[in-house]
Amino acid sequence: MQMASVILYATYIYLFRDIDACTHTCTQMYQHHNIYALHILHHMLRTIAIKVGHHVQQR
Repeated sequence: MQMASVILYATYIYLFRDIDACTHTCTQMYQHHNIYALHILHHMLRTIAIKVGHHVQQR
């Protein structure tokens, strides 16, 4: 369940690159499931998404 949520979240960021929506979604997931690891992963994934977004825009 936890890993599936993380994979879905990472896929969502990759496909849509909508960081605000991803942050909102993850915050809801974090509050609902009270998973501290997911909260940390959300910050990691957000950082990655920003870097990926900049890299894609520069092409």
